Amino acid sequence: MPFFSSLSTSKLREVLTLKRTILIVLGILIAVLSWIDYLLIYYFENPLGAAMHFYLRDFYTSHIIQELFQGMAPVLIFLLASISGGVIDGAVTTGLSSLVFMFGKQTQLQVLILSLSYQPRLGWEYGIVITLLLAGIVGSFFSQFQIYSIILRDIKSSLKNPKVAIPFVALLSIPLLVGKYANIYYLSPTRMTFFNWSITTNEMVVIAFLYALLSSPLPSFFSKRFWSGAVIGGITSLSSFVGLLGRGAEAILHDSIWLPYYISAEGGINNSYLATTTMASLFIFVTFVWGGFWASAGRISTYTSPPVEVTKPHMKAYLFRDLWSNFFLHGKNKVKEFDEKPDKKFIAKLKSLLGLKGYVTYEKMDRVPRGETPPMPEPELEIIPLEDNKCKIRVIGTGETLGPFINPDYLETKYEPIWNPIALTYQATIVKGFIPLLTIIISIAATFSLLNISPWIPIWISPLRPFMMTGQTWILIGSSLLLFIVIIAFAVYWAKKSIPALSTRPEGAPAIFVIGLLAAALFVFLEYFTIRLAEFLNIGIISSPYLLILGFPPERLVGSWLSFFEYNKELVLFEYNRIFSACLYGSAFLTVAALLIGLAGVQVMGLERYNLYFYADHGSLFPYKNRHDSPVWLESNYYWVMRYIYLWPGEFTLSSRALYATDYERVELWVNAETGELEWVVSDYHWRELFYRVPPDGKEHRIIVDFNPNFHTPEITPIHPEDLLKYQSPKSLGEILMDSVRKITRRIKEAFTITRFRLFPSEEKKIKKVFKSRVDFAEKFFIDIGSGLRRLCARFAADLPWSFWRYPLGVHSVEEDSGRYLYREKGYLPPVIKSSLHPVQRRIDGKGYPAVDATHICPKCSTVIQIKYDSKNPNDWICPSCKIDTRRYTFYH
Repeated sequence: MPFFSSLSTSKLREVLTLKRTILIVLGILIAVLSWIDYLLIYYFENPLGAAMHFYLRDFYTSHIIQELFQGMAPVLIFLLASISGGVIDGAVTTGLSSLVFMFGKQTQLQVLILSLSYQPRLGWEYGIVITLLLAGIVGSFFSQFQIYSIILRDIKSSLKNPKVAIPFVALLSIPLLVGKYANIYYLSPTRMTFFNWSITTNEMVVIAFLYALLSSPLPSFFSKRFWSGAVIGGITSLSSFVGLLGRGAEAILHDSIWLPYYISAEGGINNSYLATTTMASLFIFVTFVWGGFWASAGRISTYTSPPVEVTKPHMKAYLFRDLWSNFFLHGKNKVKEFDEKPDKKFIAKLKSLLGLKGYVTYEKMDRVPRGETPPMPEPELEIIPLEDNKCKIRVIGTGETLGPFINPDYLETKYEPIWNPIALTYQATIVKGFIPLLTIIISIAATFSLLNISPWIPIWISPLRPFMMTGQTWILIGSSLLLFIVIIAFAVYWAKKSIPALSTRPEGAPAIFVIGLLAAALFVFLEYFTIRLAEFLNIGIISSPYLLILGFPPERLVGSWLSFFEYNKELVLFEYNRIFSACLYGSAFLTVAALLIGLAGVQVMGLERYNLYFYADHGSLFPYKNRHDSPVWLESNYYWVMRYIYLWPGEFTLSSRALYATDYERVELWVNAETGELEWVVSDYHWRELFYRVPPDGKEHRIIVDFNPNFHTPEITPIHPEDLLKYQSPKSLGEILMDSVRKITRRIKEAFTITRFRLFPSEEKKIKKVFKSRVDFAEKFFIDIGSGLRRLCARFAADLPWSFWRYPLGVHSVEEDSGRYLYREKGYLPPVIKSSLHPVQRRIDGKGYPAVDATHICPKCSTVIQIKYDSKNPNDWICPSCKIDTRRYTFYH
C-alpha cells in the first residue's frame, strides 16, 4: 500500500505542477468573486433571506468587487490561459473556472427568481459564460503557440525600421495633440463640442475610426509582419479614440472591456449607448485586422526583388561556418560562435562584481528575415579581383594570400538555383494572362466603387448640404475619396512591382496574384463600408423637420434602406444595424483577405538571405576543430560555398509551439574554387544535413529546387542549361491545369503510399531490396522521431538522392537522462539564446558526438561501409560490393 500511495502521489504531483495549480486556483477565485454576493446571500441564508437581501441591496461584501470581476472575468481568464503551459493547461484552467462561473450564474438566476425579478433573456444571460469560454480557448492558443513572443519579436524588429517607427509615432501623436487643443466638452452623453463645432459622440467615433483607417496602412505596410501591422492598426485606433473623444474615450474603452457582461445583463444590444460601445469595439477590431492585412501585403512585396547580398559584388567573404553548429552553438566551428559583449567600463565592472557576462551570438547570421541585420562577425577573408573572372583571397588576420581562384560573383550569376519549376513553366502565361486579368478586375471594381459613392458627391459640395446631410458626413465622403486615391496608388505601385517580378522571379506568382486580386476587392470593401457609414451618420435625417416639411415620411426611407440581413423594427437601433453589418462584413473580408495572403504564402516565398563562405580542406583555414566533423568525402582542396536561405513563412506545427511560424530552408552550392565546377549541393531533411552529388560529367549544370511538404524538404534537380528552355516555354491554360493536377496527384499518391506501408507492413517487402536496405539503415538514426512515424520518415529520407549525410541522429537531439546535446562538444558551455522560440534554452555541455558517423552506406547498392576520416586515398572510398567510387556516384543521370 505505501508503494501505491507514493506512486499515486508522484503521479499527482506530476499532473498538478505548481504553475498549473496556481493558475487553476486563480481561475476559480476569479469565478467565485464574480458572484460572491449571490453565493453568500443564497447559501448562508434561507431563500426568503436571500430575496430580502436582494431587495434591500444588503449584500455581505462590497457590490463593487462583484461587478469588477464580472466585467473583467473574460479578460482575466484570457490572461491566465495565455500565460499557462499550453492548450492543455489553458483548457483545464478555463474549464474549471467556467464550471464555477456557471454555478455562480445559476445562483444569481435562483436569487432573481425568488425575488420575482427574473426577466427571460432568450439565452442572452449565458452570453458572459460563452465569452469566458472563448476567451480562455483563445488564451490557451496564445500560450501554446507563444503568440506573445512572436508579437514582441515582430514589433521589436519592425520598430527598428525608420519607415515604421517615424510615421507610427507621428500618427499616434497627431490625434493626441489635436485632442489637447480641441476644447472638447461634453454637453450630454451623446453630444460634445470639438473646437467650435457641436458634434455627436457617434460622429466623432466614426471620424476617429476613419483616421485610423487612413493612417495605419503606411507603417503597417513597411512593418512587413502580420502581428506588428495588426498591433499598429489597433494602437492607432486606440490613440485616435483617446485623442479625439477626450474623457469620453475612457468610458467607451472601459465599457468595451465590460461589453460581454453588459450584453448578458441587458439581454442583447437594445439601447443606443450599448450600441455605441459595440460599434467602437468593432472599429478597433477592424483596424487591427486592417493593419495586419497591409503588413502581409508589405511582406510579400519584399520578395519582388532579390536580396542586396546577391546584387552587390563581394569584396569580402567568411571562413566557412557549419550552419547547424553555429545555430545550436555546438562548438564544432574553429571560428567563434559567440563573443563576449563589449560593455561600457562601469557596466563591465558591475557585471564582473556580480559574476555576469554579456555575449553576442551569431546564430542568426544565416537564418534571419530579409531586411534585418543580426549580430555578424567580421569577415575573415578579403577578395582581390583579377582578370578573366579570377581572384585571390587574402586572410585579413595574417595577410596570407591564396589563389588564384574563380571569382565567386561570376559563379553566383552562373549557378544561382532556380526554384519552383511550376513557376518557371508558367512564367510566360502568368505575365501575359494574369496581369491583364488583374487590370480588368481592378478597373471594374474601382468603377463600381466610384459609381456607388458618386451620388453622395453632389450633396457633399452642394450649398444645401445642411438640409440633405446631417452631422459630419462630408468628412466621411472626403475621407473615402482620399482612401480611394490611396488604393489606386497602391494598385499602380503593385503593378509596377509585380510585372518585372513575375518576369524575373516568378516563384511568388500565387501571392502576388492574391494581393492584386485583394486590391480589387478593397474597392468593393471601400464602397460598402463608405455607404454604410454615410447612412449611419445621415440616418437622423429621416426624423428631421426638413423631410417632414417636404412630405417625405420616415417609413418610406426606412423601407427603402432595409436589407435582408439588417431588418429591425426598432427604429432606435436601425442606424446601428447598418454599421454593425458594415463592421462584421468588413471584419470578415479583412480576415479572409489576411488568410488568403497567408495561404498564398504557405510556400517558399523567395530567397531570404545569401552568404558567401570559403572552405579549405586543410591548413590554417580548415574550419573545424575536429576532422570527424567535416565532410571528409570532398576530393578538392578549396571550395566556394554559396549558402542560399529560403523562407517558408507558414508552418503549422505543434512541436515547435509556433503558430504559423517561419521556417528556413538552406540550399548550399559547393563549387570547386580552382576549376569552377559545381560538385555538391547541400540541403537538410529534419535536422540532418544531406550532400547531393552533382553528375561529374564535365558539363555545366544549373540547380532546380522545389520544396516538398514533408518538413519543407528541398528537392534538388541538376539540369543542363539548354534543358531549361522547355520549362520557360509558354503553355496554354489547359496544359497548366493538367500539370497542376498531375503534381497534386503525385503528392497524394506519395501520401497514400506512405500510409499504406504504415498500415500494411507486408507491402513494403515488395520494394527493391537495395532501397529497403537504405530505409533500414536510415531508420536506426531517426531516434528523435516517435516509433509510429520513424519508419515513414526514414523511408522518405532514403528516397531522397543524397550520397552522404551529417548529423544523422538529428542535430537537435539530446541525451534523455542528462538532457545534453549529442553533438555539442564536451566541456563547451555556450550562453543561452535570449529567445523563447530558439532551442538553446539551457547552458549545458554535450556528448561530443562526431557530425559524420563512421558507418555509412553505399549510395548505389546500400552496402554498409566504414569511413576513414583522414584518408585521401581513392581506394578507401571504393564500395567493396559494387566497386564504385562512392564520392563520385550520383543518383542523377
